[in-house]
Amino acid sequence: MRAESHYLGGMDGGLSFEITRDARAARALRRAVFTREMGVPTSVETDAFDAVSEHAILRDPSRPDLGAIAAARLAPGTGYTGREFDLWRLHATGRPIVELGRTCVHPAYRGSAAGLILFHGIAKRLAQQDTRYLVGTASLPGAEAKAHLGALRALRAAALAPPEVRPVARGPEALAVTGPPPPDAMRTVPPLIKSYLRAGAWVGDGAWVDRAFGCVDICILLDMTRLRLPGSRRRAIMGAPA
Repeated sequence: MRAESHYLGGMDGGLSFEITRDARAARALRRAVFTREMGVPTSVETDAFDAVSEHAILRDPSRPDLGAIAAARLAPGTGYTGREFDLWRLHATGRPIVELGRTCVHPAYRGSAAGLILFHGIAKRLAQQDTRYLVGTASLPGAEAKAHLGALRALRAAALAPPEVRPVARGPEALAVTGPPPPDAMRTVPPLIKSYLRAGAWVGDGAWVDRAFGCVDICILLDMTRLRLPGSRRRAIMGAPA
């Protein structure tokens, strides 16, 4: 399949970013991360949303043997997230929504700028499409909810979405999050989630225990008008002179 490719030079050694309908590179990385590393069955990790999604792929030209080093998928609407969170307030705005999912980073690139560069490319794509809201789930590893309450309380205190667009966890696996966070609880929040918050994202109300993936999900919501990235990158995304 034909891919729309963008080269983002000068960032973390010059990684390349592309958007494509071809899911093969993304699936290869997802198998390594979700199936082999996390133990998620392939039958659970692979679903029907791949066929209707675009796939954001980050590669390291100096390591072609690795294939994708970071990946995510972008789908119209809220089909996956809506299974875990009530999004009627978001839909009531009538504004264009894109769903972010299956985000993962190769172990060798965790802690580097790879996640930020991937999100930079995604944000540029959304700006081109005049998307207003980006929504999706982000995970805290481990399905034991009590182990994550401190981090969940910290996220709620720091970045709860405003009531008019707030996602709310629903269903039997929904977890209410109340109470003040303990000191330094943000230290236990995964780096990728912190990156979303630094970019301006909010979190929904509550969490959802995903036993199939062995994690606890939160809902991430970004109003693209709130997008915060380093100055030159944001100007490049929004079309202003750098």
